[in-house]
Amino acid sequence: MCKNNFIYTVTANPASGWTIDYGTNTIPYTLGFNTGGVGTGAPVALLTTNPQLTQPNYVNAPGGLYTNSQAITFTINWTQAGGGSIIATLPAGSVSGTVMNTCVVSQSAGTLAFNIDPSVAGSTSATITPDMQIQCTKNAGVTITASSACGGASPKMASGYPPVCGANTIPYTFNFLGSIMGQGFGGAGISLGLGGSAIGSNYANAPVGSYGDQQTLTITY
Repeated sequence: MCKNNFIYTVTANPASGWTIDYGTNTIPYTLGFNTGGVGTGAPVALLTTNPQLTQPNYVNAPGGLYTNSQAITFTINWTQAGGGSIIATLPAGSVSGTVMNTCVVSQSAGTLAFNIDPSVAGSTSATITPDMQIQCTKNAGVTITASSACGGASPKMASGYPPVCGANTIPYTFNFLGSIMGQGFGGAGISLGLGGSAIGSNYANAPVGSYGDQQTLTITY
């Protein structure tokens, strides 16, 4: 608040180059402030915007809590009535933000189940409902691997669910995304495209019944 008709100016030190930091990692930000005017005797906001960060500057930053390590000093000057100045400070640690480096799989696990009937020629297939979604907060490569409860790297389905792996087993192909690119903050989820198929020759002599497997997906980012 400045006295009525007092002309005032505001300067910031440092004037630019503001960053929030996490270790040696830095993210630039901008801050709007009132650079001056004519006093009316009423309060006037010194800061005109909150700290602003643009997505390209943080989308691939390492995850962690970032804070400003350097204070910003605002000096308010006026020349009327002999002049004078006052100082306001935005202290270190007062600007902060958390960068997330995570991948999240939404929705609960589904069941991959096959109904096996050797009298049906061709192949049989199944999908998982609901198909799970993956959402990653960084624009970086994500690798997905899968492991079968009954077959390891060469998946096999077995009677019942959870699968009774010591019973009748049938090899099958498990479908899933092997790799994706993360979509960054605010990106929509990507379907994992889960499913499986088995060819007739692999189950031609299998007992009729419901077969299933339990797949464990490992997501590396």
